Amino acid sequence: MTDHVKRHLAERLSLRTLAELAGLSPWRFSIVFRQHMGVPPHRYISLCRIEHARELLQQGVSAATVADACGFYDQSHFTRHFKHHCGMTPGQYALQPASAVPASLPAGPAMQMARSV
Repeated sequence: MTDHVKRHLAERLSLRTLAELAGLSPWRFSIVFRQHMGVPPHRYISLCRIEHARELLQQGVSAATVADACGFYDQSHFTRHFKHHCGMTPGQYALQPASAVPASLPAGPAMQMARSV
């Protein structure tokens, strides 16, 4: 399931679709996913999108292109989420030298769980 999410970050990933892929009802899928991953499905998808966005920004991809590639509604939506998770705007993040960029998001155990899958 997590592989599917990572392969389809640019697309709309509904709870119903993910639950169908797992052969569960949306309600049951949410419970099982949270038990195994430590975060709800929506939060996991958001964390994966931000992690992918960080990788693209480090490669010099523009914020507008990153927003589209990572499944955000628009650049403003992307910027709000990125700033919430990373504590800075995508532009500020992109301007940092590679050696100053933290290796992981400051999101604690939930992101550690997301990255380990």
